[in-house]
Amino acid sequence: MNSTNCILDPFRTVVLKRCLPAIVPHITAIVNVSFETGVVPSALKMAAVVPVLKKTGSDTADMSNYRPISNVPFLAKVLERVVIGQMQSHLSMNCLLEPFQSGFRSGHKIKTWMKHNFLKLNCSKTEILQIGTPNAVSKFNNLELYVDDSLIIPANHVQNLGVFFDVQLSFTTHFKNITKVAFFHLRNIASIRTFLSLPDAERLIYAFIISRLDYCNSLFVGLPANSIKRLQYIQNSVARVLTHTSSRQHITRFFSQLHWLPVQSRIYFKILILTYKAVHGLAPVYICDLVTLYTSSRSLRSAGSISLYQTLCKLKAIGPSLALLLGWFILLRLCLWVHARASYGDGRTAVCQHTRT
Repeated sequence: MNSTNCILDPFRTVVLKRCLPAIVPHITAIVNVSFETGVVPSALKMAAVVPVLKKTGSDTADMSNYRPISNVPFLAKVLERVVIGQMQSHLSMNCLLEPFQSGFRSGHKIKTWMKHNFLKLNCSKTEILQIGTPNAVSKFNNLELYVDDSLIIPANHVQNLGVFFDVQLSFTTHFKNITKVAFFHLRNIASIRTFLSLPDAERLIYAFIISRLDYCNSLFVGLPANSIKRLQYIQNSVARVLTHTSSRQHITRFFSQLHWLPVQSRIYFKILILTYKAVHGLAPVYICDLVTLYTSSRSLRSAGSISLYQTLCKLKAIGPSLALLLGWFILLRLCLWVHARASYGDGRTAVCQHTRT
């Protein structure tokens, strides 16, 4: 529990924590009485609310630009922690948690929980994107959607969790953004490269550039080679700066020295890891449900091998990206021999070695 102070507390939180051995029995008694009677003391229902600007530089006169931050007393935080701990334990033991809820759950980093009716939080910031073939999208050129008296017009691209999605799922806008940001940081790193050691330069490159190439790269499965070539050009340029290699020399031979996989292999590697986690129950429930182990009804020589059910897709035009996204996730039986590995770390190493070859 953090040591944030609340003006409603009689003492500073740091002082209370230092006196915990003496006051823990009293805090325990208060919490137990609250549970037995089902009553929360009135003093613990109060909070000091402070308005904070959502974004620096926003209009301070507009109240909608503020976010209310509530600071509750120390004892109220303790009571909340105890309640949350018991509720989470009860929900987990009885399998009552929503399978599509990732927020506020241990081991689920992405907040994917959505209401059944897709409730919006801010009408003025709500966007809509039509996804389909050019012919299908052209039939709805004049599409207008009114939600809570707000007019929403389809956009050419929208941003979600840092990824730009376009109408045909080509990720053209996303790649342009990655290229712009990556080369901005690469120029800055190149200007000081002579003053940096190889490990320090590699840390900077991983933090500012490579992390952007790997972020959500499993979405790029099945895209045309010309699209992936943009990202590969960025990685090649990064490797040249890191290894002091001129543009006249081939750079791919340095990848093995740097222990790097090419962009296309990094994408396959991510899909393989997702598949491995799904097969072993290490992924969230909604991802594990996408993978089903195949069991033959007859006794075959291949009964000892691991196979997955194949999902049939009848997608055209935009299908290559969508169908292959599903196809690579379902049909990667070749590398599922890592199922026999003892741990996730061993399987991850095995998958990486297979991807290199």
